[in-house]
Amino acid sequence: MYKTLEPSYKNGRIVEMENKLAEYTKINSELAEKISDLEKVKQEQKKFIKEVKHFEHSYGKMAGMNQKISEAKAHSKTLAQLVRTVDKDLRLQHENTQVLKQKVIKMREII
Repeated sequence: MYKTLEPSYKNGRIVEMENKLAEYTKINSELAEKISDLEKVKQEQKKFIKEVKHFEHSYGKMAGMNQKISEAKAHSKTLAQLVRTVDKDLRLQHENTQVLKQKVIKMREII
């Protein structure tokens, strides 16, 4: 069939095919650029994920430290309550000692 076609038609088809080839080459080039951009984005995502994991690890440590701080505060409150109780007991004991001293002094006076 091509043998019977005129040379100008063949040249037109060749030009048309070359134009399509150039168009596809351009599209392939654009796709290669987009793939390159996607690879860069992928690398950035990997970096971001790594940072997030590091943050989660640090946050986990912080949460553990916050738990320990909360426990220490609770323990501190308990100790403060015990100190107040002991302080009250010491004051009462001191008052009782003073009362006993007064009684001893009175008993000596009586004797």
